[in-house]
Amino acid sequence: MGGYPVARAGFLLSGILRNRPGNAINRFMDVLEQLEVRVSELLRKLEAMQADSERQQAEMAAAARENEALVAQNDALQQALAQERAWRAEALARLDALIQAVEEHDSAE
Repeated sequence: MGGYPVARAGFLLSGILRNRPGNAINRFMDVLEQLEVRVSELLRKLEAMQADSERQQAEMAAAARENEALVAQNDALQQALAQERAWRAEALARLDALIQAVEEHDSAE
């Protein structure tokens, strides 16, 4: 596949030389210049795409790190909430026990 563009350029040159020998070199040079311009454009696009890809990969890595931090924070908050609920349930049970003790004491009198 590496030799194809060169063979194609040779084929184009021979066709140009057969059809218009007087302008053949000028036409070939024009085609070559167009090819150079197009290759330069494609190389610039490739560089831009590579830079964009690197930027997006960096953004994705940063988002992944932020997500990990948020997951850890969420886990900590969930644990804290569970602990608060347990303490609340214990406090309510103890208050109920105190109220029942007071009511039993009052009813005994």
